Amino acid sequence: MCDGIGKVVLAMILSTTTVYAETPTAAGYLAKEHYTEGQKRYNLGEYQVALEEFKAAYLIKTDPAFLFNVAQCQRQLRDYAGAEKSYRAFLREASVDSEQRESVKKLVTDMTTAQADERARRPPTGTKPPAEDGMQRVFAIVPPTAPKPWHTRPLAIAGFVLMPLGLVLAGGGGSLLGKSSSLSSDAMTAMFLGDRQRLQADADSYRAGGYTMVGIGVAVALTGVVLTAVGSKR
Repeated sequence: MCDGIGKVVLAMILSTTTVYAETPTAAGYLAKEHYTEGQKRYNLGEYQVALEEFKAAYLIKTDPAFLFNVAQCQRQLRDYAGAEKSYRAFLREASVDSEQRESVKKLVTDMTTAQADERARRPPTGTKPPAEDGMQRVFAIVPPTAPKPWHTRPLAIAGFVLMPLGLVLAGGGGSLLGKSSSLSSDAMTAMFLGDRQRLQADADSYRAGGYTMVGIGVAVALTGVVLTAVGSKR
């Protein structure tokens, strides 16, 4: 395990009970001052300032525990690529037990996923003209037929019932996904890994339920659309 300043930084982040040990050097005291200021700024939500303080502490005393603090700030600033690199650097340099190592590996995975999500949300650039096959399309105009009375179209009636039901189910799933997103956001701002893991587990449960309900709702609504279309023709 890390000694001196590193023990305390790791203690604050990974929820251990190590007491800060004074380093009897000018550099050690200066690193401690940067760490203390960074901790205060982090707690106030001033993540950019906290990031600079933790970087300064690491440059003075190259304790890998500071790398974890740097990664935490980068994650809060949505610099997911930078946070992933810092977490990986921490794993390379630090000597931690298997449970803590797996927790940090999970954070690395989260940062990779966050980067992929950001890329997926970016709007497409440029446009592509439709393909031209040089063939002339001919559309026949079919005269409309009088629709049958609604009480003679049971499939259409079933479709009318299923469509709003599907929308209600999909809306419920959307609410669960919204709750999942909120819990994930809370997990990302949690200082201690224990709280973060609990919140993320709840978020994963809501997400799974939300996707299930949305899938069922869409399937039911589409079934209603098909039944309505088929029933209207009979």
